[in-house]
Amino acid sequence: VEEGATVVIAEFDDKTGRNCADTLGENAFFHLTDVSDEKSVKALFDYVKNEFGRLDILVNNAGILADSTLKKLDPDQFDAVLNVNLRGTYLCGKAAADIMVEQGSGVILNAASVVAHNGNFGQTNYVASKAGV
Repeated sequence: VEEGATVVIAEFDDKTGRNCADTLGENAFFHLTDVSDEKSVKALFDYVKNEFGRLDILVNNAGILADSTLKKLDPDQFDAVLNVNLRGTYLCGKAAADIMVEQGSGVILNAASVVAHNGNFGQTNYVASKAGV
């Protein structure tokens, strides 16, 4: 934003997203988004394309934790982490690529984690999701 970029914050939590955009200032916008949901992601990228006409950079940085030992890990917790961290990266990357290919340029940055290589106790789902990224 300081260098003149327009930034769209895609966030699942309304208050967090608005605060982030407000902190960044005039050229920052917020769009309520669930990156694990295909319709929500489509709405985000339709908004970006319609409102700004192009997409130069996507930073896939959405991520959640649901720490638990493997023995106690609930399947819903496992799925929630993989759906946000891995499926969200895929859905957003695919939607961004559609726009970027059409315009002839763009960059996609995906945030993984060192735990993808080293593991971490109680984070089976998080490790799997970041290894997938």
